[in-house]
Amino acid sequence: MNEWYILLLVFLPLLFSILNQFFHDKKKVKKIMNMRKKKGVTPMNHEILKKHIGRSCSVSTLDHFAMGTILSVNETWLEVEVVKKKSKQIELINLEYVEKISIGE
Repeated sequence: MNEWYILLLVFLPLLFSILNQFFHDKKKVKKIMNMRKKKGVTPMNHEILKKHIGRSCSVSTLDHFAMGTILSVNETWLEVEVVKKKSKQIELINLEYVEKISIGE
């Protein structure tokens, strides 16, 4: 019975720390998006990205990073083909959250 108390005392603070970090990150992203809306920051121009369809890129958002090939672009979404663990996946990225895109050859 004492083992359970010891495990609880050890892992409960760890669990609270992980959950706190998770909710703190979500609040941070929400705060940044609200600041962008107040300042009137416009999302990335999709016309520029349409020139680079088929090229490799790396995309950084507020809380995510993706490397792959640009498949298509519309007004608010970027479709990127990403290779993960020898399988191809398609990621749809909202252009409002994009901070940086690096385009390769």
